Amino acid sequence: MVTGETIHNAHRDDNVEQAILSVLLTHPEENDTLITKGARAEDFANPINRAIYEAQRDVYLNQGTVDIPLILAQAHKRTGLSEDETKEYLLSIVQDTHDQWDNFPVYITKLRKLSQFRKLYAIGMEIQQISVNDTEGTVSDAVNKATGLLDIFSKNETTGDRFKTVETLLLEAYARINEAHNNPNITDGIQTGYTELDRYIGLRPKELTIVGARPGTGKSSFALNILLTLMKQGRKTGRIPNVLVYSLEMSDDNVGNALLSIGTGIPTFVFRNGTLSKNRETKDKKGNITLQDEWEDTAIISSAITNRNVQVSDNPKLTPSMLRSDLRQNKGTELVIIDYLQLMSTETEKEEYAKISELSRALKLIAKEYNVPILALAQVNRESEKILDPNKVKTYPEMHNLRGSGTIEQDADIILMLGRKDPETLGVMIEKNRFGESKKEILLGWNKKSTQITEKKTREDNV
Repeated sequence: MVTGETIHNAHRDDNVEQAILSVLLTHPEENDTLITKGARAEDFANPINRAIYEAQRDVYLNQGTVDIPLILAQAHKRTGLSEDETKEYLLSIVQDTHDQWDNFPVYITKLRKLSQFRKLYAIGMEIQQISVNDTEGTVSDAVNKATGLLDIFSKNETTGDRFKTVETLLLEAYARINEAHNNPNITDGIQTGYTELDRYIGLRPKELTIVGARPGTGKSSFALNILLTLMKQGRKTGRIPNVLVYSLEMSDDNVGNALLSIGTGIPTFVFRNGTLSKNRETKDKKGNITLQDEWEDTAIISSAITNRNVQVSDNPKLTPSMLRSDLRQNKGTELVIIDYLQLMSTETEKEEYAKISELSRALKLIAKEYNVPILALAQVNRESEKILDPNKVKTYPEMHNLRGSGTIEQDADIILMLGRKDPETLGVMIEKNRFGESKKEILLGWNKKSTQITEKKTREDNV
């Protein structure tokens, strides 16, 4: 197997490596600069230079200064050169590059860049081997392996600056506060479309929001109602957000039917069976009978939400690597919806607890890496049924009821729990809100036939 040790001739520069060693031997305090910049011993392509770097680094870390005889002794053991050869090499480095201190930051940058290209070259060779040796599996499996290698490289090697100064953080915070003050109608992130809920939360970049409920409560419908609102509002404003929807439970045609049902109020089975009517009798809450032209209403809602900014995938084998790959290909994605978390797959088989833990952590990291909000639906375990009160005093599951792992409640920024208050009411409990108030209950209208969710009323949960 090809490893990161593979050296491509175009991706090494002995002069740069020697210049860095010269500065470190004459200005040992610059070791701290090198470490802060993320440089490592493996970044030195020349094995002799790498051995000398490791020797002087270890001496510096242990002694706090440069001890040339000790460095010489350790370097001699690591390089395989004789003591005289090692001494001669060290002297040549210092004499030939003694005036390189001013260019030290530039050399570090080049050292890291060359190292990263060597590793990328090695990954390319390994991907080539996958295409040759993994022909028994599917192309999709091979692509997942390849993107997994690139994801690891991207996460480890292209993380950007490791720190921001407090001054920078405060300036950025002030700019956000000032923007919010001057533009009160502009929200931070994406709104759900439910006024009371949006008072407390938003679907903000870098944040993971979990929506939990027992099967049949309305998790998928809740997410699709939010999506429909985004598309309808976007049509009015002329700007529809770029959204990726992963429906691991419903097929994509069922997602289409559900959106039409929510938008028109027509039951889903009517679309599934194709039994639309031009004059169907419907009753409102007061019992008044009206005639609905279902064909016309369907055409109107279809026109209102048709766009190319929202993409739906019903691939049942979604993995974190596939999600990262999709986000790389769809730059500018502003929201990811996943229905639902426990149906995702990991790269290797794992027990459920370990699998859900890995997926939960991966989704949070992806939200941060790609600066995108992720709305992930999640099942709760059967234990939640024991706490649900038939008298509706205790309607909602709790965080520890999220099925599969306790890490979901740690990784999520926001956790919403859904519960049925009565046949016409869907309750939303803000169980966790990392950046705002929690234990708030929002009551929404629920239409069982079409799964439309509408504004209703709100109250605080003081339990």
